[in-house]
Amino acid sequence: MVKRTETTNSLTAQLLAQEQDAMEVITALKKESQLQSENEQRKEELVEAKIAAINEAHANQLEALEAELAKNQLLIAEKEENAKNLQADLVMVQEFKKKKFEIQKSLDSQRNEIVGMEMKHKEAFARMERKFFEEKLRMQREANAKVSLESS
Repeated sequence: MVKRTETTNSLTAQLLAQEQDAMEVITALKKESQLQSENEQRKEELVEAKIAAINEAHANQLEALEAELAKNQLLIAEKEENAKNLQADLVMVQEFKKKKFEIQKSLDSQRNEIVGMEMKHKEAFARMERKFFEEKLRMQREANAKVSLESS
């Protein structure tokens, strides 16, 4: 019986040792599981923080792009207005050139008329001078003839 008691005690001691080992293993596994869980929680928090940072960066980038887009739209509107003004100015310049050409043509025509009239007036004046000179010569001849008749 002693042997049985010893065996029982030995088995009980082994069982207690196994239970204690099992408890230690379970405790170690729980600690490891808790550490792993804490690590996963930290990793998850890091991932969430990175996602939040990326979202914030995207939001800031989107805001900057929207601001730049609005600025560019204003510039485009201003450039379109300038283009319209330039187009209107171009039309005015073209109309001015047409009018200038017409006026220049009219002026050239009037100059040609004036030159023609001046030539006619010079010719008429020259004819009048010639007639006057011829009349003067004729009158001198008549006067000389009368003087010669009277003197003779």
